[in-house]
Amino acid sequence: MRSPHPQCLFRGGLFYVVGRRPPPNVKDSQRPYHISVSLNCFTPSSYITIVRKNSWDGELVGDFEIGTNSRNPGTLCLRGNEYPISELLQSQLNVFRTTWDWKVKSFGRETPLMLYWDDYGGGGALTVWSLQYSFASLTRCASVIHRRTGIPAHLLAKFTPRTSLRRQGQPLEPPKLLVTSVGHDFFDDVLISALIIERTRTAPSLS
Repeated sequence: MRSPHPQCLFRGGLFYVVGRRPPPNVKDSQRPYHISVSLNCFTPSSYITIVRKNSWDGELVGDFEIGTNSRNPGTLCLRGNEYPISELLQSQLNVFRTTWDWKVKSFGRETPLMLYWDDYGGGGALTVWSLQYSFASLTRCASVIHRRTGIPAHLLAKFTPRTSLRRQGQPLEPPKLLVTSVGHDFFDDVLISALIIERTRTAPSLS
């Protein structure tokens, strides 16, 4: 997975595109993340996802395994500490939309920061927001009123899955994660929470 690379102005600031390969018009792209998936040999129906910096043997960002049943709950190790996934991620299923609350830990705060994912945009796309009162130092950044909470919020990122089938002679549109400059400091949490949410919502047995 290639590094965030500034592309253009987005809501008053730069945004960064993360994907399996950089766009052909992007120069000097980097590789800040290496994502691998392996089988749990003791539980063949379960997979372990590992995220590292730069390369396959780079610094460990985190890893997670999503349990297949209540007796094998999912766990996440992030910044050297392991948690049940249910402790960091909560979902709320509405009639037509789903929201997810992600708890950001280990930033030296007594009260953890919260990131709020939703699929209100439709088309399988996910967006993640931070509430303005969680980012007092960022009040000068552009903000909007969050749909669910009614509180001013900052757009941190948007994940767009692949929605079209492959066709001969047509370019493939791979999944893309766009992260705004406001969300850059929380890149690890944005990326890992996106991986977990997409894994659970596209697996019928886990959703």
